[in-house]
Amino acid sequence: MKRSLKRSMWGPVLGLAALLTLGWSGGQARADILLNLGATSPSGSNTVYTYNVNLQPDSQLTSGGGLNTPPPANFFTINDFDGYVSASASTAGLTLGGSAPGSWLITDTNFTGRAAAGTGAPDSPGVINITFTYNSPPAPVINNNSTTTSLQLGFVTLTSSRALDPNRILYYSGSTQDSQTGLREANNFNSVAGPTAIPEPGSLALTACLAFVFGGGALLRRRRSQA
Repeated sequence: MKRSLKRSMWGPVLGLAALLTLGWSGGQARADILLNLGATSPSGSNTVYTYNVNLQPDSQLTSGGGLNTPPPANFFTINDFDGYVSASASTAGLTLGGSAPGSWLITDTNFTGRAAAGTGAPDSPGVINITFTYNSPPAPVINNNSTTTSLQLGFVTLTSSRALDPNRILYYSGSTQDSQTGLREANNFNSVAGPTAIPEPGSLALTACLAFVFGGGALLRRRRSQA
């Protein structure tokens, strides 16, 4: 009886702890740079992905003096963009304030990219990440002083050899500051839809093995039935 009572007391305590943890991580995951999939379009056998880029309320974008070093500039990184077509990323659509395309640089296209400090955005080590950095002076500081409305910066495009999977989750992280003082780090991560994942070699081998086992079993049963 005492043991069951103790368990019933611990249940609500652990539940409350979990809620507090989720609340804290939710705060960390607030999207101060928010991406959403605007459109996809065919390009030969490939697919062009257009992502709208928004600066969320009370956020600041700067090309110098940012809190994320080195270098001291704000950025966002899209992780695990399967089937990325080399040199296809474009910032030409980031037009707010005359800051593009020269003020936005594609600074990393590799398996790591840059991750906003403290965000912990999930990342597969074998898939390309693309980093867009607001880092070309004299790019102006962009403030979104609104407390309720996001500010659309424009859009970026990337091309993949893979078709859209609406259920695929691509994680991204971003680095900004608060718009009031520019002294509070406002790094974030969130997710957006993207290309169909390319199966990893291990899963392909497992699929082939299962196909062989089940296919062989079916063939054996057919031979026995013929006999």
